[in-house]
Amino acid sequence: MREFSSMPEGHDDGRTIHAGALTIEVVPSDGTVVVQVQGELDGDGAPTLEKELSDLLSANPESLIVDLAGLEFIDSIGLRSLLTVTEQAKASGSTLQFLAPTGQVENVLEITELRHRLPFLD
Repeated sequence: MREFSSMPEGHDDGRTIHAGALTIEVVPSDGTVVVQVQGELDGDGAPTLEKELSDLLSANPESLIVDLAGLEFIDSIGLRSLLTVTEQAKASGSTLQFLAPTGQVENVLEITELRHRLPFLD
């Protein structure tokens, strides 16, 4: 279930989305949109994140950055979602980059060799 809440004043287009154990915070700033992802990216939350990122890419931001530092868990469905939006960004010529996976998420990305297939800033 998706729940939305508005952002604090000064983030007019920002929003927070809750989908299962996943929280997605969208923070636009001067043509760049930062999406902070926290919790678990699994079958419950992955479709919501994929749709949100797809919708953001459709709006053609100068840059879309997905911060994975707050992710504690990712499964194969979450990995597929990250790959899907990466391919969408490539096809549309949009700039999509990921930030800072840690712990289990970093390990899964390394083991599956997706760390080298996804566009990371770090």
